[in-house]
Amino acid sequence: MPTLRPEPLEQLARDVFQGIGVPPAGAAWMATLLVRANLRGHDSHGVIRVPQYVASWKKGESDPKAEPIVVQAGPATALVDGKKGFGQIVAKRGMEVAMEKAAAIGIAGVGVYNSNHIGRLADYTEMAQERDMLAMLFVNAGGAGQRMAPWGGREPRLSTNPLAFACPTGGPVPISFDVATTVAAEGKVFSSGHDLSEMVGKTINDYRKVFDVCTQMMTRIQSIPQPVIAEVQGMATAAGCQLVATCD
Repeated sequence: MPTLRPEPLEQLARDVFQGIGVPPAGAAWMATLLVRANLRGHDSHGVIRVPQYVASWKKGESDPKAEPIVVQAGPATALVDGKKGFGQIVAKRGMEVAMEKAAAIGIAGVGVYNSNHIGRLADYTEMAQERDMLAMLFVNAGGAGQRMAPWGGREPRLSTNPLAFACPTGGPVPISFDVATTVAAEGKVFSSGHDLSEMVGKTINDYRKVFDVCTQMMTRIQSIPQPVIAEVQGMATAAGCQLVATCD
């Protein structure tokens, strides 16, 4: 596996996104989050996603120039229409709205729809944590990405439904928690080189080797100091998500 410096990798991703029409600020934000995922050991949500996002644009599933708008708002609530924009840009706007309202009234709940894959949920909850707020984020994928069978079932019916929260602790190390509700995140299997379609209708024992690979990948997490004490990355394809922020 090649070893690359983060700076040129981030520049490459930024150039690709700008090349398909994403405004400079949005392209820079997307590139930063993808490379950050690689640096934190989550290759499943790193630059491996660049081709996926370009393909989404080619299919007309994503609008690179979309600007998320608030379509409903109350003192502590809001609904954001992502206009089919790239997920990182849409989710950032959703969290900004949640933080603005929480700062004013003490608590806020914001729903987001018409979005796309937002990447690591922790990137957004940590935005609030850095402002001394507690944040929770829930993603339902809008019914897409049916990878998980219900308890006792064999056929996939559910999304991985990831969730995350982050909060300050009063000390130098905050808490950040980010998980999928499946045994393994979709991205972990994808980045391991396995075809997810081969797993449909199989039991865990049928694909024990896949989970062995995922375990091996988790042990490869780089030894880089991080401002978090817990983070297990899950899939986050956000056709719809909810953000909650609170502050004292």
